[in-house]
Amino acid sequence: MRELCSSPPLAKRDDSCFCRRDRRTPCTGARSRGTAPGGENSTAKRPALGLVLVCILAALAPPAPTAAQTAGAGWIIGSIDIGEPLQGDVTYGGSSLFVGAGVYGAGSQHVLRLDGNAPPAVIVTGLNSIGGLTYDSGRDLLLFTDNGQDAGATTTGDTVYALENPRATATALSAATLELAPTGSIPYASAALPLDDSDAVLVGDAVGPGAGRVVSVDLSSGVISPLVSGLDYVAGLSLAADGDILIGNVDGSYVGSVLRWDLASSSLSAFASTAGAFDQEAYRDGSHLVTGVFGADWTSAIAWVSADGAPLGEIASGFSFTTGIDSDPVSGQVAVIDSCWPTPCTTITTLTPITALTDADRGTKDCSIAFFGGESEVSASGRVKPSWACSDGAACDRDGEADGTCTFLVGTCAAIAEIDGCTPDEVDAVEISRAPKVGGSSALPELTTAVEALLPTSTARCSAAVPISVDQGDVARIKIKARASGKVIDADNLKLRCD
Repeated sequence: MRELCSSPPLAKRDDSCFCRRDRRTPCTGARSRGTAPGGENSTAKRPALGLVLVCILAALAPPAPTAAQTAGAGWIIGSIDIGEPLQGDVTYGGSSLFVGAGVYGAGSQHVLRLDGNAPPAVIVTGLNSIGGLTYDSGRDLLLFTDNGQDAGATTTGDTVYALENPRATATALSAATLELAPTGSIPYASAALPLDDSDAVLVGDAVGPGAGRVVSVDLSSGVISPLVSGLDYVAGLSLAADGDILIGNVDGSYVGSVLRWDLASSSLSAFASTAGAFDQEAYRDGSHLVTGVFGADWTSAIAWVSADGAPLGEIASGFSFTTGIDSDPVSGQVAVIDSCWPTPCTTITTLTPITALTDADRGTKDCSIAFFGGESEVSASGRVKPSWACSDGAACDRDGEADGTCTFLVGTCAAIAEIDGCTPDEVDAVEISRAPKVGGSSALPELTTAVEALLPTSTARCSAAVPISVDQGDVARIKIKARASGKVIDADNLKLRCD
């Protein structure tokens, strides 16, 4: 086992001090010197929380072997390159994907919104060290935290923020104008979790051994109320199936676990043991995904645990160090950030469940291409149909508005190798069309561009998904043909109906 970083380590993205995976010497640098846990009364420099946890947990592992990211059984890997360093967290919101980006430092980080193939749009600026991001669909809020007030000449930090209607934000806003609670009120702000049954968001404050906590922040007044105390490095928040709060925690010995906070009895108990913890996500089937863990080969992985905390294995491995994670409740796709070293990652990794694909198992060659992004209809006899139906304004309507149209999010996966009785061919070209025509054209250029970015491929990969709108009461039909050396090797159809 390698020597640990000094506690707490100073881990900066400017490379002046970082707990490097290829060195055996601990980090050195300034340490917090506050009179209160978390440094609320300290003016000394202290490390940003997310980088501290990366440093602590990465130090526990021997140098990772060179390995490619690998999806577990039943999952297909994909990627979305944003062209700059990823930071903090990632979250789905309707037809958009939000992610932290930039470099560590005073005002040097920002929040991006990704919409289909469009260039990333900066929607929030002036952040220092992004902790967590989450989209509250019921209130149409993007909630996020920052724990880097001490990064330099900052104007905000160490608190939680809220951006209304983030999917339509046209101009970047300063984080300082979006504070829910005052600057410095949550010194090690990490994960954020909105509560549906109260006007509040829970925020993890990862102060350290015995001083970590979870607080509740009123969305209207910004008043902070303590909820759970006596924790350590708080690492992710999610809801259990019964409504209890699940809290990721790394203790003073750097052992990761997930704890359960019983809201009725205000008691804390063990939920799951994991080989590390950084963030977590409640998956749509009731299971939970945990990042910041290390697998048997000492690469970082995404752990999968059941609704009662039993280990289910890993959904992916081969990462440098997995951090922020989220899942799309409609398609079941997972997005995760890898904290790469020494070159920062610029690519969001996606994982799409094979069971969520549409029209992918109708013959021995019907696995070269398939659609994902919606829930397939099922006939009275139990047959899965190649069609998605949505009601205007429902959760499946990605624009979130009852506006006379349904917005579907459509992507494809190619060369799917895990379907029984089917052997995919390499795909080197596609032809995609829509009926009825829109504006006199049957072309779908955005979807075509997204799929062509995968090609050629003989390895299972998934494209980015793009929004496709259908007027209420209408039906759109999408057809895709996959080709190899000019020959059609698979053809799929998808019906989109807006009720």
